[in-house]
Amino acid sequence: MATPFNAANAVLPKDMVALNSERGQELLNGSSENVFKNNRMIKRFKAQVNRTFCGPASLALLTNGINVAYRIKLSKLKCSIFEAKKIERQFSKQEDILVDENDIVHIKGLKGFLKGVNIKINGVTMLELSHIASMAGFGVTEYFANCDSVSEEKKEEFKAIIDGGKSKLFQNVEEFRTFCKGVLERGLPQGLICNYNMASLGYDDYGGHHSPIAAYNVNTDQMLVMDVWPDTQPAWVDTELLYKAMCTIDSSSGLPRGLLFVYELL
Repeated sequence: MATPFNAANAVLPKDMVALNSERGQELLNGSSENVFKNNRMIKRFKAQVNRTFCGPASLALLTNGINVAYRIKLSKLKCSIFEAKKIERQFSKQEDILVDENDIVHIKGLKGFLKGVNIKINGVTMLELSHIASMAGFGVTEYFANCDSVSEEKKEEFKAIIDGGKSKLFQNVEEFRTFCKGVLERGLPQGLICNYNMASLGYDDYGGHHSPIAAYNVNTDQMLVMDVWPDTQPAWVDTELLYKAMCTIDSSSGLPRGLLFVYELL
């Protein structure tokens, strides 16, 4: 479990801007032509509690941000008829329905999968988080960052994943930037979860991590990463630096990190 920590006072790496700072708010509140954002996600931010649950915590935040938490609540393994009717009433009255990381890991059909990947010790890889999102009823596409560091023994597997058609590949930072901007600009029930290496952003002694992207500032070319790690904080990150942090190898899978595009299936 996470220990109490005042993340609002956490020291950020060089060139990152805290969301809760004066400059961070200026970046967020720029003109609508230059800042694309999900205000609902930003207002409902909640850090992860379990130290290996950054994936489920990110999916919960995204779910709350696109206002489809009722789906997760109704799919919970132990959701009674009484609870289901209560959720339906809340939804019909447009009341706020929110989920957290524990709601995500208790989605029907996930118990065996999460035990198999040993989430309480290992966390989850990007592909494993993609599976969790699919089991939650979302459409999801994996976008790997183009990385030259894939080992020889993993190159064939990685090529097969990309050639299979479900997963895609960002060839460069410009493709990543354009895609993220488009998703945030459309404002539909869809969102982005970035899988990156925290050390590449300047956080010493930290490794792989998942967090949603909630905004993009065109003028400064910065992404707002809603960092769910309990000892850090949401911050603006230079797009090129964030992409560099995605262009790293996940030691658990041997594959590059990247981005999950998660969307509601209508």
